[in-house]
Amino acid sequence: MALHQLFFYLTIFLLPTQLGLHFWPDWALVLGRRIDYLSPTIFLTDITILITLLLWIGSPHKITKKQVLFFLCSCIYILCNIYFSPSPMIVFFRWIKIIEFSLLGYYIIYTKPSLKKTIFFLSIAMIYSSFIAISQFILQHSTGNTLWYLGERSFDQSTAGIARVNWCWFTTSKCIELLRPYGTFPHPNVLAGFLIISICMILYHKKNSVLHNSALVISVITLILTFSRGIWLIGIIGIITTLGLRFKKTIPQILLFIILTCFSCIFIAFPYFYALFNNNESVILRNELSIAAIEMWKSYPLIGVGLNAFLTQLPTYLSSRYIYFLQPPHSIYLLLLSELGIVGVSCIGWLLYKLITKLLRLPNKIPLVILLMFGLLGSFDHYLITLQQGQLLTTIILTLGFLSK
Repeated sequence: MALHQLFFYLTIFLLPTQLGLHFWPDWALVLGRRIDYLSPTIFLTDITILITLLLWIGSPHKITKKQVLFFLCSCIYILCNIYFSPSPMIVFFRWIKIIEFSLLGYYIIYTKPSLKKTIFFLSIAMIYSSFIAISQFILQHSTGNTLWYLGERSFDQSTAGIARVNWCWFTTSKCIELLRPYGTFPHPNVLAGFLIISICMILYHKKNSVLHNSALVISVITLILTFSRGIWLIGIIGIITTLGLRFKKTIPQILLFIILTCFSCIFIAFPYFYALFNNNESVILRNELSIAAIEMWKSYPLIGVGLNAFLTQLPTYLSSRYIYFLQPPHSIYLLLLSELGIVGVSCIGWLLYKLITKLLRLPNKIPLVILLMFGLLGSFDHYLITLQQGQLLTTIILTLGFLSK
């Protein structure tokens, strides 16, 4: 195994961690508040990615004219996105991050790392993340100790803004409030998204082993405990479709299994799905963020307000209030539209079209299913493009079809 491959697999192993060094310049503050999304940060996985690329970049590469032309056009667009943004420094540092993960994606496409080894290290990451999350749920607070070095934050039920759930039994009455587990992720939904994508990747691998089966069992238990309702439904669709393709079931059979399982899940866990159809505070806030994203795009229709600059402009597009919910819109599509404009979104659409065309030519369609799951997850939350762990997971999803089997 080449040394650069070793550091790549180490990056996969460290994917759930969020240990990083944050910097807080004045332009990373909004209304005087520190915003994690805006802070220039050096994560542990940034270091492993950088080492991977540096060790590999010395080997010979073939560069085509199309790649050179694409690079030049990208540079022109990036410079415009930075120059015309109201927050150029924030946009500049986010583009540095995007270039980093783009190079990692190019590395995966060019070197084609082993799917078997990738799944092996991913399974270990799933197991230790799930053990930490289950411990947090049992203790109802963070485990503490040396897990801080993996990025676990200190919290308990009384922590402001912590994610909780009303644990109910077949009814919305007689509920008790419980802490939702975070693992080493910044939110239970991020943990759930990582687990469901990883579960489908193991099923795609088709190799049964004690490690893989253990990862599947403990991850499903943890996924239930996260109480991420939207991801439960996406998980049902993804897992049943993946298993259906693996065992060569027909499309009508797969759809029937999906429909029956989804209805059963909603019926059994009705109290936890009830809030999705109720005008609670979370639904109202998400709607306001979506409206703000659309209004922001109207002000900057061609190249957007600038990558990662949504939060700096958000107070301008929200009605006057004493408390501002400073979060990106919970849809990567609205977020990208507001930050990149029509030009940027069109370029992303063209790249996705080329990728889907590539995946359709593969004999195994499971990577395409995982990509569609990515699209569904992106309609519910933003972490796939705003957080370090989400960006790394996105890079793996987009290049999954290029891994060597």
